[in-house]
Amino acid sequence: MIATVGVEGETAIAAGSGGWWDDDTGPVSFGLVGQATSYWTGQPGEWAGYAVGVGDLDGDGALDLAIGAPGVPAIYTQPVSTDESVPIGQGGAAVRSSGPEWTVGESLIVDDLDGGGVDDLLFSVWSDAGGAYMVAGPVVGEMSADDAVSVLPCVAPYLALASADLDGDGYREVVVGDSLVDSGAGEVHVANLSGAEMGTFQMDWGRQIGSALATGDMDGDGDADLVVGAPGDPGAMHGQEGAVYILAGPLEGGAMAADLVLKGEHDGGAGCALAVGDADGDGADDLLVGAPSPQMDDGESTVYYGTVYLMLDLGADLP
Repeated sequence: MIATVGVEGETAIAAGSGGWWDDDTGPVSFGLVGQATSYWTGQPGEWAGYAVGVGDLDGDGALDLAIGAPGVPAIYTQPVSTDESVPIGQGGAAVRSSGPEWTVGESLIVDDLDGGGVDDLLFSVWSDAGGAYMVAGPVVGEMSADDAVSVLPCVAPYLALASADLDGDGYREVVVGDSLVDSGAGEVHVANLSGAEMGTFQMDWGRQIGSALATGDMDGDGDADLVVGAPGDPGAMHGQEGAVYILAGPLEGGAMAADLVLKGEHDGGAGCALAVGDADGDGADDLLVGAPSPQMDDGESTVYYGTVYLMLDLGADLP
């Protein structure tokens, strides 16, 4: 899992393995693009780095990592200045599960959602009382998920999360993607911090709408746009080409529709991962799209090599 942040005019990347390492320790790294990174590991079975975020969570003016560890289950914070010899979970705060029926750490974002000047932690909970929950910053010390505030109820094993001022009212909205609802059709909900839902984006056909989410200003008009991944989209070949839907801001709410649809290749699963940023420096955000399953078949074996697409200048196709 990857999160990005601007550091003195440059882009830094936080990357987590999600547990794919020795004994599911889950290393997490952080550093500027093209430079050496800092690197921490969790404990066996923690799956540390399943989700990562970066921001100033304790209000000290320095960057912190938020590290999801669903094997605990917990979310740890770690100052990026922490010595690499300090294991994950011992360098900062922790938000722990309220009990065995609560799973946390599978998805999270870091953002100043309430406008208080300190970044907040938004994360998913899988339980009978599941959904998107928020711990308002500063996030310090040992905390329980019981200390979090429910933003949008949703009972699902995995939720994608994003945030932005999508309706142009000066306040940030929370975006929650539930890709498994309705037999995998998926749906995306946009709500304010009080849980009042602003709008919903949904389709049919097991498209897995909402598997990944991103926000950014794709056309440079000053309004945030919403980007939605649908890796199960059947496309013209009726496989799982995948697709990415872009909803141009400001959003008006209600039953929302896409303004631009980007289709993947045959059985590629495009849209399972998304990232937004100004890659070419033209003032408008560009889009990275992950497609894990494009195939190369030589008649004897099939190789799933995966592709990352960089999409530039998408604003020309938005209203």
